[in-house]
Amino acid sequence: MKKLKFGKIRIYFKNGKTDVIPKKLWDDYEVNGTLLVVKRCGVWVYLYSLDEIAAVIVDNKVIKK
Repeated sequence: MKKLKFGKIRIYFKNGKTDVIPKKLWDDYEVNGTLLVVKRCGVWVYLYSLDEIAAVIVDNKVIKK
């Protein structure tokens, strides 16, 4: 069975800046209306407006069990 293991989230903004969130600071994420919400233990810890984001990349690895 294969399982995904997530790593960093990289957020690229339209203005050219980049934000990197290490795995130890998040465990879930979602798009909620016009927001990208990054969560830790069910609590919203980072909020980003989708209007300002050009791309979001979530690093992951496939783990064989």
